[in-house]
Amino acid sequence: MDRRDFLKTSVGVLAGSAIFNGLIAKTAEAAVSNIKGNTVSNVYFSNKLDAETLIKLYEKVNQNISGKVAIKLHTGEQHGPNILPRDWVKQFQAQVPNSAIVETNTWYKGDRYTTKDHRETLKVNGWTFCPVDIMDEDGETMIPVKDGKIFK
Repeated sequence: MDRRDFLKTSVGVLAGSAIFNGLIAKTAEAAVSNIKGNTVSNVYFSNKLDAETLIKLYEKVNQNISGKVAIKLHTGEQHGPNILPRDWVKQFQAQVPNSAIVETNTWYKGDRYTTKDHRETLKVNGWTFCPVDIMDEDGETMIPVKDGKIFK
């Protein structure tokens, strides 16, 4: 590929990417509009991932949030690879009064299948700096859904 072909291809890829991202943004906006009864919500996105950015995004959405605040995130299997750095979450959580991390036990057998194993996994993975509320720790509640189906 010569330089001219490279530039033409690069411009095409960039243009396609911009169009694709625009479609995603419009699709997300339309979905939010439909869910909210034709009102448009603000969606915030950042390419930068760190504690400071999490705090800045929270400050944008915090409209005098009060009461107990849930921070939902993936606390992971023991030593799992797909976990936000605890230091980021710790710095973020310190900025959110009366907050706790919320989780649920898993339906699959693993390190978070039972509450006892889940609590041990939380310790192993370093989620000890704030409360962690396991939502189904005391059992589960079936909520009827009109015309819902139960799959086996």
